[in-house]
Amino acid sequence: MTAISLHEVLFVDQVRKSPVSCIFRTIWCGRDCVLKMYHSPQPLPIGRRPRPRNRETNPFECESTALMRLREHGFCNRGDIPDFYGLIEHINPVQHLPHLQDFIEDTLFVNAVLMEYIPDVHPIDLSNYSAKRLHKLRQILFEIHRAGVYHGDPYPRNMMVQVKSDRVL
Repeated sequence: MTAISLHEVLFVDQVRKSPVSCIFRTIWCGRDCVLKMYHSPQPLPIGRRPRPRNRETNPFECESTALMRLREHGFCNRGDIPDFYGLIEHINPVQHLPHLQDFIEDTLFVNAVLMEYIPDVHPIDLSNYSAKRLHKLRQILFEIHRAGVYHGDPYPRNMMVQVKSDRVL
């Protein structure tokens, strides 16, 4: 796994944010990238049912493990998922202000994954749907499961199409 320092990453734009993560468009080693940074998991309030023990619930752990496994199985080389460049762990948000302002109140240092930026991708919908694309997406999902990664969210918002190249992810 490539050791990446956040000091090597140039922030371009914040693309999206949610209670779980923030997604940034960045540049690393001259490449357009996506940096997905995860909020540290918060302790559960007293009296709340504990998290399941039979599966991982930390979004960073789930996604980083899945990306590493899929890269090992050739998904990045085939272009079935964005190229996965590596992890950036134990980030102190104070050292990267103003970009990481949303992470200042996290109780633990935050973690991130760095991936290929793919221009002009859109979720599959009626305007870019074709039987060929749907068949390819179905095949990719089947292979993801065969690689030992359970994709629990196979909805159109997670199925992307790059219309110019006909690439589906």
